[in-house]
Amino acid sequence: MHCSGLKKPNESSVAYRDLRERNNVAVRKSREKSRAAKLAMIERHNQLSLANVQLKEAMRKRLRELKVLRYLLVRSRKTLPVSLLDLFAACQIGGPLQALLVDCDTGSDQSVSDGFARCLEVQLGGTPEFN
Repeated sequence: MHCSGLKKPNESSVAYRDLRERNNVAVRKSREKSRAAKLAMIERHNQLSLANVQLKEAMRKRLRELKVLRYLLVRSRKTLPVSLLDLFAACQIGGPLQALLVDCDTGSDQSVSDGFARCLEVQLGGTPEFN
């Protein structure tokens, strides 16, 4: 008797060797399937990470454009619509849109903003204040 209470298999029998071979094939197949699923998940993660970086960069660019447009609108001394004021507030430091960019900010935005601000200062006179 085997410790599980079952009869100990005859390891030299053809049926037992066939059973073990089929089990080994199934184990290899299962492990290969698991490896393939893991590689597919890693590839999908890499694709989504790249797309996320590209989207954040596009968002950063739009925020810089928005800051410039805000500066130009404020400089024109016209009354701004409430919807624009709300959008500007969302982009300020600590605002909901600004918070989305904090984790991947490389610092390059500031130098680009500074360069563009100097360009505007030369063209329009005065110093733009970006919030």
